[in-house]
Parts: sequence; C-alpha cells; structure tokens
Amino acid sequence: MPDPSALVRWVAARRRRSLGVVDLAAAELVRFRFNGRQPVRAALAACRLGTPELQPATAPGLDAPPSGDRVDRA
Repeated sequence: MPDPSALVRWVAARRRRSLGVVDLAAAELVRFRFNGRQPVRAALAACRLGTPELQPATAPGLDAPPSGDRVDRA
C-alpha cells in the first residue's frame, strides 16, 4: 500500500457517516457457503422485529446444520 496514512484518514472521515433511516419489518440470520463458483446465501432463521421469538428458516435443506456446524435457536 503506497500511502497507509491516507487510508487511515479516509476511514476516519467516513467512520460516522449516516446512511439514512430504514424501517425494517424483519431480520434474518444468514450463512454464506461457497458452492465451487460463488457464495450462496442460505437463511438460517428469521424474526419479525418487535417480537421475541425466532422462527426457523423455511428454505429447503436447512432442517439440520451440516456436521460440525452448530446453530442455537433459543
């Protein structure tokens, strides 16, 4: 990197930048897996904002995490 201090200044100038206001109805917990060509998004769980309960994702193939992976759904 030719000028590391320039990068530090650039980041510092944008650290508190407002991106606006957004109104969301739900949040999703997602995982990206590489399929040999590109990352593929898979929803693990979703929750309507304003409600405490987490709903399992309904995408096919997400019933059980692959071996070695752990998903806690409290």
